[in-house]
Amino acid sequence: MRRLLAVATALTLVCSGCDGGEEGPSGAAVETATSEATLQASRATSLTVAVDACRDEVAAMLERRADAVANAADGGGVVLGVVLPSGDVLSVGYTDRVTGLEVGADDRFHIGSITKIFTATVVLQLAEEGTVEIDAPAVDYLDGVDLDARVTVRDLLQHTSGIPNFAWDSNQLEAIYDHPERFWIPGEQLDYVDVSELDFEPGTSWTYSNVGYIILGLIIENVTGATAVSETRQRIFEPLGLNDTYFAGFEPEGGSVVIHYALDDADGDGLRDAVVDRQDPSAATFAWTAGGAVSSAADLTRFIAGLFSGVLLEPSSLTAMTEPRKGVSQPVDYYGLGIMQVRYPGGLAWGHGGNYDGFTSFLAHDPKLGISSVALLSTLGDEFGLGIQSLRLVARECHP
Repeated sequence: MRRLLAVATALTLVCSGCDGGEEGPSGAAVETATSEATLQASRATSLTVAVDACRDEVAAMLERRADAVANAADGGGVVLGVVLPSGDVLSVGYTDRVTGLEVGADDRFHIGSITKIFTATVVLQLAEEGTVEIDAPAVDYLDGVDLDARVTVRDLLQHTSGIPNFAWDSNQLEAIYDHPERFWIPGEQLDYVDVSELDFEPGTSWTYSNVGYIILGLIIENVTGATAVSETRQRIFEPLGLNDTYFAGFEPEGGSVVIHYALDDADGDGLRDAVVDRQDPSAATFAWTAGGAVSSAADLTRFIAGLFSGVLLEPSSLTAMTEPRKGVSQPVDYYGLGIMQVRYPGGLAWGHGGNYDGFTSFLAHDPKLGISSVALLSTLGDEFGLGIQSLRLVARECHP
């Protein structure tokens, strides 16, 4: 069973040139104003028709695409959403095939590394305030971390630090999953990696590192004297009204997350095993500022719109954030500061993907076309492919 949601925003057209002056409009001015008003009304009608046609076509195609994904998925729920150039938000959610529970735009998913955009945004806000210098040694803002002084804050943000990623070996996995009730104190994650030994000279290469974003969380806490979680909430979640977004394990849940699915099929029924409302603190608090947030499709589209509209960052910071550093292969070509460049047929977007314990996610925004895409799955799937297909769909139908 699917649930299609369409939230329309009002279109405002301003009639310019209709003021006839201090003494009142002459006959010619009245005629000009009337003609202009008629032209504006005609344009408004045409624009409304075009928007309606675009919305209806996208909604139908989005529904068909989600239907195909849901039928192919072995159990998990699916939510696909797009933001049209008009500002309309369309989303389609499919019922979890095992439990029969409905899934929609306001339902909560673990979003994994999409969390990194939150963390990078907070760091750039601190830079705007003069608290952090992006090109300064990161160790200047840390206590008790044996980090090479050549590593800058920028290196951490764009994965050019040379700091290795977690090995995810048996010792680390057992520490996380064999003790699900454990609460990881920020910084304890670094016990499982030697940050003093770099894989390459900072700034000369690129390797994705969750460790770098744990260190960025420590920087936020050290320079503000507050928790990284509270800073993110105060600076991003609350101003944008992200009521379904929180750091799992660190904040009150406020509701359940979508049921997700393990990687195995222990009972042999042909479907991955369900993990019912599992919000064990261990995995979430370990991921922390690198990947520990929970959110919904509705909140994520609101966040990415706020980010690119200048609500959260000054223009110079947003420019720096989206200045790419070549890093990974297609379809993601470059990585900026906490955000990836995503090329797709018809445009270029910025966003991030996420993978967390049976959840996969994708979020992106094309600032030139003014469109966004979100894909949330509670099982493993091609979240990047789904998100990019949705961007391509909106670009084709709404920008022919």
